[in-house]
Amino acid sequence: MRSSVIFLILFLFCCRLGLAELVEVKFNCEPADCQVQLRNQKQEWDDLGTADKPLQFEAEKISLFRFSAPGYLPREETLARQSFKSGTWPSSGSYQLEPDLTTRLQSYLSLFGLVALLGVPVGLLIRKQVKDKKAAQERIAFLEKLQSEADKTRDSVLGQRLGKYLLTAFLGKGGMAAVYRGIAGKDLKTGEQVAVKVLSAVEQEHSIARFRREVQICQKLIHPNIVSLHDWGEDGELIYLVMELVEGGSLEEYLENGVSYQEALRIFDEALAGMEFAHGQGVTHRDLKPDNIMLTKNGRVKIADFGLAKLQNIKTVTVTGTVMGTPTYMAPEQIRDQDPDPSMDQYALGVLGFYLFTGRLPFESEDIMAVITKHLMEDPPHPRTIKDDLPEALCEILLRMLKKEPKERFEDLGAVRRELGVARGLPG
Repeated sequence: MRSSVIFLILFLFCCRLGLAELVEVKFNCEPADCQVQLRNQKQEWDDLGTADKPLQFEAEKISLFRFSAPGYLPREETLARQSFKSGTWPSSGSYQLEPDLTTRLQSYLSLFGLVALLGVPVGLLIRKQVKDKKAAQERIAFLEKLQSEADKTRDSVLGQRLGKYLLTAFLGKGGMAAVYRGIAGKDLKTGEQVAVKVLSAVEQEHSIARFRREVQICQKLIHPNIVSLHDWGEDGELIYLVMELVEGGSLEEYLENGVSYQEALRIFDEALAGMEFAHGQGVTHRDLKPDNIMLTKNGRVKIADFGLAKLQNIKTVTVTGTVMGTPTYMAPEQIRDQDPDPSMDQYALGVLGFYLFTGRLPFESEDIMAVITKHLMEDPPHPRTIKDDLPEALCEILLRMLKKEPKERFEDLGAVRRELGVARGLPG
């Protein structure tokens, strides 16, 4: 009897050995360096390593795995050994962990606590960038509703007339409005081609107020390097602006193929010239970036989208809990939500110039909060560390425009252009 029991135990042990098989698997996970664990027979977790490199382990016919990473919710998956035949899992696509918004909130609060010690008020940034899971879901639902309403508006007006303008093609959509190609008058062959920016009056009240304020601003800005306003009006529930049609595309698209040093100088100077004029009219743009700088077919710069602009003596329309602008191009004082000032635009143009001449941004990260922190606390790299043949005079201009303190930057964009005139004569 005793020998039978021993034989049975040995038999089961051999069967158990046969069930496990040594495999090497590359886990395609996001984030790529998440920790992979395997549940053993003692119901404990064995650490296999991180998913960014192939892992070896004994896989049974059915195994339980656990995936985890800082800032993400852990996930468990029951996987068959057959799943690893290709050597990768999953065999297509990637296995994504869901961000742990509560943990991220705590880490951001710790970061902002450090920044606050340095005298930086960041309450608005916390409200804008960090939300609990429920608030994030509500925000997504709200944006989807706006997208749906915008799509309905777009489809309903295409092919119709707003005032004397026939809308013939959809060109694109921004945060507030859709933009169409239009033709003025009744003669489709000879009528002037224009861009018509349309906002539905059912949108939020603050958006309508900003839209009307954009009219007041654009009426003051008549300059070769600024998109001109031709007309505006209201048609039922729709409000519209009629703008100069710029068909060369955005600077962002233009830069995809790269530009020469002399071409970059010309583009940079024309952008400076347009905003120098705007500042002379009391207008601060507050959202300068390649997407808002257009180029005509012959390459002339046209600054567009003054929807966030601030005009002296006109009340600024803001949204509670938001920071106005694009963080990648925002000056430190704009991040702190200080009053609009032309020096904010100078900083944004400094970022733009850095991008034009080096092919990269001064502060880069996949995490937008890291980018914001860099703008607040870090000095930009010297442009020559990225492109070593740039003239030192140009590098000094860019670095001065990117000073953290506005008083350390140039007095105005006219001074920048005068210094840039010196750099124009240098080899590139």
